Amino acid sequence: MSLNCCCGSCYGNNERPCCFDWSKLPDDLMVQILCHLPEKPLIQFKCVSKAWYFLISNVFVPRIFAFMPLSGFLFRWMAPDYKYTMDYAPLDDNGGEGFVESYSTLLPFPHTGKDVLDCCNGLLLVVNRSSVPVEYYVCNPATKQCVPIPVSPMHLKFMYAKLAFNPLKSTNYKIVHLARSAAIASVTHPPELDVFSSDTGKWVKHLVLLEPELYGFKWIAHSVYLDGVLYLLSCAMYLLCFNLKADNLNAQAIKLPEIVRPGKFPVDRTTILRGFLGASKEFLYYANHIESAVLVWSLEQGCCKGGQWILKHNICVDDLAPHSQGRIFSSCYPLLRLMPYALHPTSDVIFLGIPSMLFSYHLKTNQFKVIHKLEYGRAIIDGQYCVFPYSRCLLALHNFTQRNILDRSPLGSELVMSSRYSTNYKELKELGKGSFGTVFLCKNLLDNKNYAVRKIPIKDGLDGHREKVLREVLALSTMDHRHVVRYVQAWIEDGYTVKQYSSEEESTSEDSVKANTTLYIQMKFCPRTLDGLLESCRDSNTVLDKRRVWRYFRQIVEGVHHIHKQSFVHQNLSRFNIFVDENENILIGDFGLATFPQDRSCGVAIIGDADNILYMAPELKEKDAQVVVSDKADIFSIGLLLCDLLYQFATDGERISVFGELRMGKFPESAEPILKDLLASTPLARPSTSEILRRPLPWGEVGLDYDYVRQLGDDMRTLHLDYNYVRHLEDNVRTLQPQVSLNSWYLDQVAEATVVIERLENLLFPRPLE
Repeated sequence: MSLNCCCGSCYGNNERPCCFDWSKLPDDLMVQILCHLPEKPLIQFKCVSKAWYFLISNVFVPRIFAFMPLSGFLFRWMAPDYKYTMDYAPLDDNGGEGFVESYSTLLPFPHTGKDVLDCCNGLLLVVNRSSVPVEYYVCNPATKQCVPIPVSPMHLKFMYAKLAFNPLKSTNYKIVHLARSAAIASVTHPPELDVFSSDTGKWVKHLVLLEPELYGFKWIAHSVYLDGVLYLLSCAMYLLCFNLKADNLNAQAIKLPEIVRPGKFPVDRTTILRGFLGASKEFLYYANHIESAVLVWSLEQGCCKGGQWILKHNICVDDLAPHSQGRIFSSCYPLLRLMPYALHPTSDVIFLGIPSMLFSYHLKTNQFKVIHKLEYGRAIIDGQYCVFPYSRCLLALHNFTQRNILDRSPLGSELVMSSRYSTNYKELKELGKGSFGTVFLCKNLLDNKNYAVRKIPIKDGLDGHREKVLREVLALSTMDHRHVVRYVQAWIEDGYTVKQYSSEEESTSEDSVKANTTLYIQMKFCPRTLDGLLESCRDSNTVLDKRRVWRYFRQIVEGVHHIHKQSFVHQNLSRFNIFVDENENILIGDFGLATFPQDRSCGVAIIGDADNILYMAPELKEKDAQVVVSDKADIFSIGLLLCDLLYQFATDGERISVFGELRMGKFPESAEPILKDLLASTPLARPSTSEILRRPLPWGEVGLDYDYVRQLGDDMRTLHLDYNYVRHLEDNVRTLQPQVSLNSWYLDQVAEATVVIERLENLLFPRPLE
């Protein structure tokens, strides 16, 4: 059994075959290796404000990848009747067919392929050329949104613009107006640029300080936005760098690499048009096709330090034919017309094209293949940059002016901005209701998956209500553990107007939370609670075997241990807010009463249901403000949950009676010794979660289901790992002992690895959601 990298060959530095024989591993060792798999892919919080994004991006949560995955390419092609059309070429089956139709139907005006001006990390910039002055729209095909941008005060007819957006750095985007020809840009005065920011919803005019010979610069319709800087190619053989991070926009010009042609012929405008800018692994590259070669340079040290161009690759076009898998080049479109179009953001792959095809070429392995063919009679427009790399993004766009939308309504009738919840989610059924809102099972129409969405009305006039609600969001955003319910995102809606939640609003803004305001929290959906599991066992006259009891208990302790490590106390543990997922793993949820240890100033009131109060520690019921609340309160609840699992009461009355006796220190002779420690009346006498995990409890006696592990090994035949990851696994094999003692903790990891295996390819090579 072997594992091969996703491209079919190894891209590693040593360039040796990327395979590993798993059949030689003993079962014990394979379990050890499975335990090293990442827990889950990176959660990107797209639909939040800048301040809230800053808050959640600084919590100590492991990140799996730091690049936007590439989904495919947008490209313009020309039909025999000379009409321009925008089309889409996915890189693979997950690239998203039908993409173009989804974006084109969103635009409220007649448009052609020429009207898509730019594509930057999942957002499209589209222009309505028929309006005077021109109007711009930002479109997100993944979320099926299209919003108009307020009209620029420059009011120039022949305007062009570029989009600057990086969702890994900020949820805001910028639009930069650029003069397209010297007829617009004065040759005697510094150019003026108009920059729109989605953060402020306003345009700001900037005077760009450049060398006088660049005042009337002509630029090429291609740009790269990297680390807050917008890079542009100019026909004057300069790279223009606009620093958009500074309050006062500043610019710098860097001479492009010197291109020497046979016979010392001067470089003409067509040659410049063949060049392109690209970003890969956070470096800027420039490529151009000169005679029979494609040259690739990298900008070392960046623009702010007077960077230098270094020639990285010299691709001989004539050498590509042996790698082309047959005769794919016709006499109409020879290799001499091959143009570089893009770089892969995370791999050493460059994308090239002729008017009828798009190709990928690996710069280290020389692997060359076709990724898209146009139908007969169609051709990618030559002579200008017309191919845009596309990465799907789930950013929710904000409408800046409702008046602009109403003016463009085809019927002229009143149009109300839609709720994101009602637009993007289909409510299936109510899952439960409590003191902190109602939870619904919802289907996300963007990724076609089910989630649990909690709707929490935020009430004015109730002391501490807003703080309790926002406390849950803060607690959820810091939790990243296999036994804690996965938090996806949160947002606030006021009527039909979507408001984005920020951490600053939590303490400084009184206007951000009004009457009739609802907080939505999207979480992973778990099919049943621990209460439902115990009820089903009681109804079927079955009992949980000791193996499952101690396995569940271990997972509860591990989840609470993680919560305590994040400096939170749950305070509301019960069988009703502990969930069991489809793989029989425990997940802890409901952080409505979560607070920091030793913090009574938050004014937490025990307003939960009677069933939840049944599991609360005695000190939480004290009204004395001098009583210190610590993480030991959760330990008491854990003890009662263990009692619930061990004895599996036949009636609720029996449970209440036994819990009452345990609170008074009356333990049956058959009680597990750990129960007395967990249910100690004095908090200091209770063990911590780390102490519980170190105890020699019965979970050490649980054996391993070897048939199950072998099945995991069979499932791994379909996996695709990159070379570096396989080498990491090989290193683990060398360092581990041949004989490994196994207990139920490893069994838990095997169960968790089953889920990881199903999504392993997305972990190592993340792709955007459908």
